[in-house]
Amino acid sequence: MDLVKAYQKINRYYSKKLVFRIGTEAGFFSEYNNMILAMVWCLKHRKQFSLYSENSWFSAQGWTEFFEPFCEEERSPLHLRLNTREVAPPNGKKTRLLTAWIKMRYGIHHLTWEVWKEFRDRELEQESYDIPELGIHGTLQEACRVINDVVCRYNPATQQAVDQLIKSVGLPDCYLGFHIRGGDKFIEDDLQPISKYFDEITEHSDCRNAFVLTDDYRIIQTIKKDYPDWTIYTLCKEEEQGYYHKEFMRQPQSIIREQMLRLFASTDILRKSEFFIGTFTSNPGMYLGMRMARGKCLDVAGREWFIW
Repeated sequence: MDLVKAYQKINRYYSKKLVFRIGTEAGFFSEYNNMILAMVWCLKHRKQFSLYSENSWFSAQGWTEFFEPFCEEERSPLHLRLNTREVAPPNGKKTRLLTAWIKMRYGIHHLTWEVWKEFRDRELEQESYDIPELGIHGTLQEACRVINDVVCRYNPATQQAVDQLIKSVGLPDCYLGFHIRGGDKFIEDDLQPISKYFDEITEHSDCRNAFVLTDDYRIIQTIKKDYPDWTIYTLCKEEEQGYYHKEFMRQPQSIIREQMLRLFASTDILRKSEFFIGTFTSNPGMYLGMRMARGKCLDVAGREWFIW
């Protein structure tokens, strides 16, 4: 049976429903990675997973702006008020009554904020997952890899745009992948020097072609200056000088869409690289740790993949 159909069959069988809201406030891969964790948690605990994605920051249309559907989608606009990310909505009698009503009306048992800490519990990294209908037998990372195959399916328009962007790069057959963040990343984690990325990855390969995903073109300029024997490819534009999410969300939808497509094309390129190096404390790095074979995806600080 097709993997997506197998997932949908299992998911429909469960009665207690979680409605996961995507596109609330964080960067795309933060939202995406947590959705994957929530889906694995639902399978583990025999819960039905459904999605609310309308009026997300990345598209008013939601998930199907870029991807094929994979589960039931909820439509009630009350999710905008009640189904928050990790912190409960402001408490009050009206909120409590509306929450009770929407749960009873649509057969909902869990909203995102109610189980946020459960599906992000680091103890889950130590558990094993056995779902034979989906070919899942192993760790949380391996379970996430299978669920990614269910979820990450571009719609035709997205696929065409991503293919064109990848073609425009002119990649050689052999290349290495880098993700080096600038912008507001320093708020979450210490930024590593560029030299450390190159020192680490050259222990694994003699290739000197690199595709670099970055939000700051000055990083590309520094690499070209410091590593003149390397050939560098990127989809980062010269005018980009760091990603700041709150500012990004205020951009027109046309600009958001264009940058999202470049992000998707970049992560597809990185996923097919000979080796990738980034950090699992960034959400693109955590995502690629789900998608790639374990030995091909490297953390610049030498860490194993974990929930970030």
